[in-house]
Amino acid sequence: MDDGRKAEFQAKIFKIDLEHAKKVLSIQEEESKPAELQEVVDVVTIAKIITEVVTAASDTIIAASTTITTVDVPIPAATITGAYTLTVAPSRRRKGVVIRDTSNL
Repeated sequence: MDDGRKAEFQAKIFKIDLEHAKKVLSIQEEESKPAELQEVVDVVTIAKIITEVVTAASDTIIAASTTITTVDVPIPAATITGAYTLTVAPSRRRKGVVIRDTSNL
C-alpha cells in the first residue's frame, strides 16, 4: 500500500476528514502571509531610514572637511659631542662590557 492510500485508510479508521485538515493548513498559511508582508515592509522602512541617516551624515562630513596645510619644520641632525671607548674588565671571565665617556675623564 502506498503512503497516500495508507493515510486515507488511517483517516477513515480515526474518522478524520483530510480535506478539513488541508483547509485548516491553507487558512494558517494565508494568515501568516500578512505577517510576512509586514516584516518586508518593516525591513524596507528601516533600510530607507538608514539610507537617510547615512546620507545626512556624509553631507555633514563633507561640509565639515577643511584643507589642512603642512608646514616644513626643520629638524636639526643629532650631533655626537664626545667619542666613546669600550673597555673590557681584566678578569678571565667576561661579565660584560663597560662603556665609558672619554669627555668626563
